[in-house]
Amino acid sequence: MTVWPVISITLPALKDEHRRAGRLQQAWMRYLRRLEIHERHHAHLITMGAAQMQTEMRSASSCGDMVRASDRWRSEILKANSDYDERTVHGRSEGVVFP
Repeated sequence: MTVWPVISITLPALKDEHRRAGRLQQAWMRYLRRLEIHERHHAHLITMGAAQMQTEMRSASSCGDMVRASDRWRSEILKANSDYDERTVHGRSEGVVFP
């Protein structure tokens, strides 16, 4: 049994008419880089939690234990991501601010 998290990160895009303003473009690119780093950390937390989920599910002695392990790790993953957003004020403390 293998747990494979499927993670898709969708980042915002700046409309074409706003791409011409140099300072705005620079601020946007800085924001986008920092946002991507922040979102990739969320993905990392999911991946690490999924690995722990898989380990615990593989050692389960019954289907019920597998379900409980899955439920527990799903809750742990959600909590880890929520805690991360709380610590970083949804990325603001990491510079995820525009403009």
